Amino acid sequence: MLKRSITFAAAFLITCGWVCSVRAADDGALNSKDAKFVRNTAIASTLEADLGQYAADKTTNSDVKMFAQQMVTDHGKANEELKQLAASKNVDLKESIDKEQKEAQSKKGKLDKLNGMEFDKAYIKDMVKDHEEVVKDFEKAAEVTQDSDLKTWAAKMLPTLQGHLTMAKDIQAKLEKAAG
Repeated sequence: MLKRSITFAAAFLITCGWVCSVRAADDGALNSKDAKFVRNTAIASTLEADLGQYAADKTTNSDVKMFAQQMVTDHGKANEELKQLAASKNVDLKESIDKEQKEAQSKKGKLDKLNGMEFDKAYIKDMVKDHEEVVKDFEKAAEVTQDSDLKTWAAKMLPTLQGHLTMAKDIQAKLEKAAG
């Protein structure tokens, strides 16, 4: 009888554990790695849009201006999609937005001291570096992310981010050639 009660109790606990984990998965919550990716992406994407607006207003180079405006458009759209996805997955982005604002002020402060070709080269250099990192993050997320909605979104965004990286590298090469 005791053996039977232990077996029943074990089966009950295993079943309860399975049901509880299914409920946790059904509530839309992300695991910690996926949630971290969402938060980091919110920071990076908002920063790209903010710096893009700043650069579009400050630069006189038509290629840099076009690229910066593309950052505002594409990352603005991505941010809206990400906010909806985060809300549906119960991920709070408030702390991420606060961190992004601090990073944006820091980067703007460094860029604010520069003008003309120096500004353009520094901005584009940052964009190449940032997009190299972001592309790697999205390639990884498109493969290993546990949440199917997040995995699909990362895979959908990847070609746009790769395009940004290519554009930034092309502009960087033009700027270096022009500087001699």
